[in-house]
Amino acid sequence: MADKRIVDAMRQWMQVDTWHTNHPMDEKRFHKALHDAFAAVGKPLTADDLLDALRELGQQLGRPVNDSQYFIPRIEERARIAERIGEYLHDNGKL
Repeated sequence: MADKRIVDAMRQWMQVDTWHTNHPMDEKRFHKALHDAFAAVGKPLTADDLLDALRELGQQLGRPVNDSQYFIPRIEERARIAERIGEYLHDNGKL
């Protein structure tokens, strides 16, 4: 089961139809949502933490993130990015 705090934080990013693109506004929303998720949880997230949250959120929003060959790699990539960002912030005393 996904952590509700992460699901709630990431909603601001995934609720926008273009969430999966590399558009600068989508990137900005992703980073803001990730910041809010880190703040809510108080520690770095693992890729699995974020992947679980994005899968659950995708179901809530009706996004085909669990059965689409297009979306699955995108949420997996985002989960890995989030883990690396969290590790960097933690290692540098920012989280």
